[in-house]
Amino acid sequence: MSHRSVVQLIKDSATSLGDNIQFGYGRRSDFNLIENPASPWIWLLPLTSNPGYTVNNVENYQKTWNCIVVFLERDRPDSNEKEYKPILDSMDELLDKFINRLNDWSFKSTDVVGAVTLRNFQQTPFFKNDSDIFTGWIVSFQMVVSDDFEYCTPDNIAIYAN
Repeated sequence: MSHRSVVQLIKDSATSLGDNIQFGYGRRSDFNLIENPASPWIWLLPLTSNPGYTVNNVENYQKTWNCIVVFLERDRPDSNEKEYKPILDSMDELLDKFINRLNDWSFKSTDVVGAVTLRNFQQTPFFKNDSDIFTGWIVSFQMVVSDDFEYCTPDNIAIYAN
């Protein structure tokens, strides 16, 4: 259930969608520091979590990770609907592939120790015009993971060596 495991799972799901997908993790301002970022990008904002016990407040420790992922493609500062709508369309398709890939992964018992539940998806359009111009979508969701969840991190790489 570690932070590292959740980030790695999201990264692997994102980068498995294509060789041209750029992935990053950090604050929005960290993305602004990248010089000439290629696109498309999938950018994971810093995670927050709600830990707790699910049985009588004393057993079955789990965390609900609050995830915000931004799907971006380069745009122009003066783009109009005719120009940015195809970007929104293609980023929407990429976002759907990502969610389905993440969901497919959560059902594979060979890749997980513990259960993963995805819920509360919300998708909103995104227009970024800070240091570079990007258009896309922000998707937020919750990933509920149990105490025994570990995903392919250096701490447990031995279980994936087969």
